[in-house]
Amino acid sequence: MLRFDEMQWVPQAFDDTKPQAVPMLEPGASGYAGVRLSAADDSGTGGDTGRALTVAFQGKTPNSSGGPSATPSLPAKGVYYDSALSVTYWQTDVETALS
Repeated sequence: MLRFDEMQWVPQAFDDTKPQAVPMLEPGASGYAGVRLSAADDSGTGGDTGRALTVAFQGKTPNSSGGPSATPSLPAKGVYYDSALSVTYWQTDVETALS
């Protein structure tokens, strides 16, 4: 789950990025996901500037909460997002996550 500041909704995942099998990572390996902050055609609504980002990870079982979380740094001015905010599913390589 991705959340800016105290937003009260969860961004949707791009369905076409869902891998055919659950990506498995060795301990210490990296996983990647892409984030679309807003629509390129300005069709998104309710724009805001996020100043803090929390990425929450699933717990040990599917659809469970309570896993670890991360708080990556954002630019000092924050980042703009709107209702078009969406994410990809986790991938094992950056090229797939950003395509």
